[in-house]
Amino acid sequence: MADSADDAVHGDGVRKRLRSTRYRAAAQAGSSASDGIADDTAPSSVATSSSVAVDSSVTGDETAERESFAQEKRKYRKGPQTLSEVEEHIATVVSLRSFKDLVKGEKLDILMVYFNIIARHMEEQSRNKGRKAKPVEAVEQTAKTLRRSPTSVKRLVQSWKDAFQLPAEQRLPALFRILHVENSRETSQEKRARISQHCYPIVRDYVRTMRLNRSRVTARQIVDVLVAHEKLNVERNVATNEYDRKALSSALRTVQRFLIKHKFKRGRKTGTLKVGDDQVVLRNKYIKTLLNNREAPQTHRKREVYLDESYIHQHYNRLENSLYDPNDVLDTATAPPAKGRRYCFLAAIQGPSISTSAPAGLVPGSVWAFCPQAASASRGDYHKNFNGKNFVKWWKDQLLPNLHEPSLIIMDNAAYHKTIPESAPKPTRMRKADILSKLVELKLPFETPIQVLEARGILQHWVNQNVEFEVVQLARDLGHEVLFTPPRYSDLQPIELVWAHIKGAVGRQYTAGTKLADVKARLDVEFAKLEQPQGCDLVGRIISSVDRVIDRFMKEMQEEDELVDQELAHDVEDGD
Repeated sequence: MADSADDAVHGDGVRKRLRSTRYRAAAQAGSSASDGIADDTAPSSVATSSSVAVDSSVTGDETAERESFAQEKRKYRKGPQTLSEVEEHIATVVSLRSFKDLVKGEKLDILMVYFNIIARHMEEQSRNKGRKAKPVEAVEQTAKTLRRSPTSVKRLVQSWKDAFQLPAEQRLPALFRILHVENSRETSQEKRARISQHCYPIVRDYVRTMRLNRSRVTARQIVDVLVAHEKLNVERNVATNEYDRKALSSALRTVQRFLIKHKFKRGRKTGTLKVGDDQVVLRNKYIKTLLNNREAPQTHRKREVYLDESYIHQHYNRLENSLYDPNDVLDTATAPPAKGRRYCFLAAIQGPSISTSAPAGLVPGSVWAFCPQAASASRGDYHKNFNGKNFVKWWKDQLLPNLHEPSLIIMDNAAYHKTIPESAPKPTRMRKADILSKLVELKLPFETPIQVLEARGILQHWVNQNVEFEVVQLARDLGHEVLFTPPRYSDLQPIELVWAHIKGAVGRQYTAGTKLADVKARLDVEFAKLEQPQGCDLVGRIISSVDRVIDRFMKEMQEEDELVDQELAHDVEDGD
C-alpha cells in the first residue's frame, strides 16, 4: 500500500525536478542576454544566440533527466496501459480514501451502484425471455467495484430496504438517519462497551426480584436491563430502532462473560428459600441473645452448648469422588447396594469453658447411638426413634449431669424438643367436658354454648402462653438457659459441620464387606477423637466459624435498617 502511494506521488517529484532544471537554464539565458544588450538592431539574433547558449550549457545528465520526465509525462497523460498499472491506481485511491465513517456521498454511491447492478440484471432477464438468467450477487459486485467491505455494503443496503418498508410519513426521516448516522467499525466497538464491575448490584437485584416472582431470567434480559440503566450501549438499526444483530450478539457474549465471572448459574437454586419477616425477627432475636451472653461479665456468662441429632446408613460411602481409570476395560463395578439399616445418634458439643481452662469439645457422656431396626437395642422402646419421651430421658440422664457450669444450651425447633410436662393440660387429647372443666378451673372466659374446637383453641392458647417446655424447666432448675435456633438458619448451628466431619470419616472407610456393627464401631472411634486435643481444637474452630455467619447477618440487619429509613424518607419527600 505504501509503495502504491509512493508511485502515485511520483509525478510530483518529476515536476519539481523539471522546475529546478528550467530555473537553472533561465538563469544562464539571462546572463547571456545581458552581454548582448548593446546590440539594439538584432534582438532576434540575440535571443537565438542566448537560446543556443542555454542548450550548449546543458549537461548530459540533465538531458537524460529531461527525456525521463517527458516519458513520465506522456505515460500519465495517456493513462494506465496495463492491468498492473490499473491496480496501482486502484491501490492508491484505496490508500488515500478515508478510513473513517462513510459520508453521505459515499453511501449514495454504494446505493447507486448496487441498484444499477440490480436494474441491469432485470433488463437482461427481460431481453432473455425463456432463458433462466444466473442469479445476481449485487452486494458482492458492488463491494468489488467500489473496493468496499461486503459486510458494510450489505448492512447499508439492508438498512435502506428496511426503511423503505416503513409507512410514508416515517420513510424519509429513516432514510435521512441512514445517510447521516456514523456506523464505522471503530464507533461500533466503542458502543459495545465493557460492563463495569459496579453493575453487579443492578444485575443481582434484578435476578432476585424476578426469582421472587417465579419468573425465568436469561442473559438476554440482562442486556435490556443494563441498556435501560445506561451501563451498556448496543448499536441499533436506524431504520427499525431495533438492536443491530451483530451488536446484540457481541453484547450478549459480554454479558455472559460477566455472569460467569460473578458465579451466576443456570437452573434451579436449591438450599435457599424465601425467609419470611417473622423468621427474620426470630433470627435477629437469636443473634442478640447469643451476643449478649458473650458480652456479659464473666460471672454471668454461660458456656455455649450445641446439640443435634443425625444418622448414617450402613452403606454410606464417599465413592463419588474415588479415583478410577476410564480406559481400564477390566475395571467393572457392580450396582451399589441399598442404603441398608441406619444408626441414629444424638450428642452435644460445647465451647471453651468460662471459669476454667477447659477447651471446646464433645460433652463427655452425651453420645447416644442406636439402630432403630435392631430389636436387641431397643431397651424397652418400641421403634427406638427420636421422640419426646426418649429425648427428655437423654436430657436428664446424659446431658444435664455432664454440664459442670452454667450453660446456654442451643438446639433446633424439632417437635420432640418442645414437649410439655405430663402435668400440663393437653387439649388435643381431652374431651369437651374436661376442656370446659379446665377452662372454669383456670378462670378463662368463654361464651356458652361453645363448640369443642373453640374451647380447645382457648385452652391451647393458654398453654402456649403459660406452660414452659419440660426441658426448659429442667435446665433452668440447674442454672442453665435454653435457646432455640431460628427456623431455616442451619448455618447458625455449628454441630451440623461436626456431623458432616464424622459421617465423612466413616464413609471413607467403607468397603464391600462393611457390616452395621462396623459402622457403630467407626462411629465410636470418631466420637472418641472429638475428646482428644485435636478433636477439641476442631470443635473450637467450627464454633468460631459461626462468628463469620453472625457478622454477615449483622451487616444485613444494618443494611435493612438503612433501607427502611431511606424508603421512609423518600415517602416523606413525596408527601411534601
